[in-house]
Amino acid sequence: QAITREDGWLLKMDIGSEPARALGGSGEVAKGDSMTVGLSAKVRMKLDAGMEPPQGSAFVADSAIFKEADGGEMEGFWQVEDDGDDGVPRTIQLSLKCPEGIKVSGELLIPPGFLYLNLRMKGTEALTAGGG
Repeated sequence: QAITREDGWLLKMDIGSEPARALGGSGEVAKGDSMTVGLSAKVRMKLDAGMEPPQGSAFVADSAIFKEADGGEMEGFWQVEDDGDDGVPRTIQLSLKCPEGIKVSGELLIPPGFLYLNLRMKGTEALTAGGG
């Protein structure tokens, strides 16, 4: 499957202080004491032609949590980090703009700014994420 497939990818993640520290994160979330929450969202990726490594824009839509302040699609950037010897992507870095941060059950889980994720390909249907 192409990274830029039209129907997008299901992104599954655990976010919070404990998973951020476990993955070597050093940002505000990792230094804090927030709860851990399992989240999922659909992410579409658009390829910027001629770039090496492959990279482009990412868009998260139809999500109650991952959205812009006006309710629109959350936009970000992705780049292939590891494509193995066969050229098939295994790890992708993704950064998403979070101008309002991310609140879950009234608690600010991700502060305003950017959410940085390392995505691992899991089969052809889902990406799993670790962030910090």
